[in-house]
Amino acid sequence: MNVSRLLISGLIYLVFFTGTIALFALVEKGKVYRNSAVNQICKGGILAVAILLPCLLAGIRGNSVGVDVEVYVAPHMRAAVACSSFAEVYDAINGSLEYLYVLLVFIASRITEDEGLLLFLLQFFAILPIVLAIVKMKSKVSLPLAIAV
Repeated sequence: MNVSRLLISGLIYLVFFTGTIALFALVEKGKVYRNSAVNQICKGGILAVAILLPCLLAGIRGNSVGVDVEVYVAPHMRAAVACSSFAEVYDAINGSLEYLYVLLVFIASRITEDEGLLLFLLQFFAILPIVLAIVKMKSKVSLPLAIAV
């Protein structure tokens, strides 16, 4: 990989993560709109975008980023695409894996053959409980700082 592609890749990650942290800061700040009901809806929408940004990045990243895609995700997706049932997928990609992971692989393989959707879903289900816990503890912890960590 040449230096310019590496810099562009790093810049994309920086923009996505900075955007996510900035959106969490906006949610933490409080008033987005004067009407409290509209304010809650706006904050919920901003929070949803903040959650979806890293998920989108996970879904569009190249297969050469990290070892998980080529070692786990891509082979599992190829196996799932070739199978016709959940049981076949479970047996094909190793019967010792967690059921929910295999279910996500199965669902993603029914929608597309591309690993991007699976990576998006895996990131979403990894980050969602963390974000919900952070939001629940927002009086004790800084939202942008917690998500940055």
